[in-house]
Amino acid sequence: MSRKVDSVKDINDSKETWRLAVRIMDVWSVVNNKGIEHLEMIVMDSLGDRIQVLIRHDHLLKWKEAIELQNIPPKGYFFKDFGEILQGKCKTDRLEDIIGAVSEINHIQSNTPGKKVVVSVVLKDLKGNCINCNLWEIYGSKFLAYYNDPKNNGAIVILLTHAMVKDGQVSNAWSGSKLLINEDIPEIQDFMSKLPTNEQKEKPTQSPVERFVHNAKCMSLSQFCKIKHVQPTFSQASVWKLCDDEAFVKEIENDYIVEDNQSKTEYAKLVPNKENLETSAQTLSTSGENDPESIILMTPAKDVVIADKGEEVDFEASGATQLSGTKPSKKLKIEPSS
Repeated sequence: MSRKVDSVKDINDSKETWRLAVRIMDVWSVVNNKGIEHLEMIVMDSLGDRIQVLIRHDHLLKWKEAIELQNIPPKGYFFKDFGEILQGKCKTDRLEDIIGAVSEINHIQSNTPGKKVVVSVVLKDLKGNCINCNLWEIYGSKFLAYYNDPKNNGAIVILLTHAMVKDGQVSNAWSGSKLLINEDIPEIQDFMSKLPTNEQKEKPTQSPVERFVHNAKCMSLSQFCKIKHVQPTFSQASVWKLCDDEAFVKEIENDYIVEDNQSKTEYAKLVPNKENLETSAQTLSTSGENDPESIILMTPAKDVVIADKGEEVDFEASGATQLSGTKPSKKLKIEPSS
């Protein structure tokens, strides 16, 4: 008398041996870091219940020969509802099939020393529910290659098989997942056709933060310290004499006159009348502060006090800042020019 066939849903830890009649839905090879290979499969019984099966390395050749003789049917997908993922109504020890349209790219981590490639995107279903999806290593690289190809425009629908679900988000399994992007299969084409017309034509965008930092270069602190910083240099000057002699002012004006097609930040223009002398001097200060190569005739960002001949100027009383910052404030007497 033959043993009774068990159902997948009845499997538990009460015994070690079970008898199943199943159909192979998917199979893939896994190689660990020691180079040892084993097979993993998804099988389904007559009731539609599925379970993952692992074929150990010592049974590998026998199963490979048996599987090659079988006509494994095309992959059937069992898409997990986004609403159930968001509500936590799914088992974390099960692999799920996911399909959705990419609405935004949250984060891109490049392949740098000590870090693996990962692309975090937001997937949206036809009901408007959104979940985060993390694509690691070759899966993230495949997505970026498609996204950065200028020939690919419009919406991006991805189908991820055997995805791991945890904390309301999904990610690819290390070996068993398959990533399909806008491929010509009924499931993706049907999903695409049900998207609003405007969304079908819109390519997903990167988040503002990601747009800002995605080209940032990672470096160690020692590398950062070796970067050469170019510091602006300023000429230091002090006022020796204030003069309103028209001949002298005219000479300075001729030396530094600004042509109509020249920028005011390149040179400073002196005006040969007493009323505009203060404004002219302040213009010089502003020019020197913003352009290290411009000609600076006085200490930057200092106020200038204009006085008549023979008049004593009290800097403290006038509220002006003394031009020489290294000496105490004092009265300055303006001598007539000789």
